[in-house]
Order: sequence, then structure tokens, then C-alpha cells
Amino acid sequence: MFYEDIAKVMTKESTSDGMGGWIEGKPTELKQIRVMSAPLDAEAVLRGFGATQNVTMKMFTEDTIPEGNIYLEYKDDDYRITHKSDYGKEKILLLERI
Repeated sequence: MFYEDIAKVMTKESTSDGMGGWIEGKPTELKQIRVMSAPLDAEAVLRGFGATQNVTMKMFTEDTIPEGNIYLEYKDDDYRITHKSDYGKEKILLLERI
């Protein structure tokens, strides 16, 4: 496959504030990966407070993805990894817009 785009693998470290809550730190870039993305899939989801849009995406890569509390930054949007599949040389990521 032809991997023409770049996505940034990001993390945010959270520290305890000493009163039972958490303080989010600055985003840190762990690495950049070469990716190919499938078209976005958007659907309207009814919630208790009204309708919102749920945006999901499939992304393909050959690069390794680190474990832990990470997310991807791709074309100025942040995506949470909901599922990873490893097929040897190729990895498929299912993403959801944060």
C-alpha cells in the first residue's frame, strides 16, 4: 500500500492534584507514523441532551504503535484508538474523533 499521510502519536500525562482529582499535562508527541486512511464515517447519535455526531475512521499503517494512554493527531483533529488489529506487516486502527 501507499502510505502518503503522516499521523502523530500523542500522549497526555495526568498527575494527581492531591485532592482526589487530576491535572492534565501538556500533550507530548511520541512519534510520527506513515498512514493511509479510509474515508470518514459520520453518523448522528441521539444522546440525553440532544443529537451529536459520531465520527469514526479506519487507518492502515506498517509502523508500530506504542501501548498506553495514547491518541493520534491527524489533519488537526484528535482521534482515540478504539481497536487495533495486527496482520503481520500491516496494522489496522479503528479510530473515533475525540
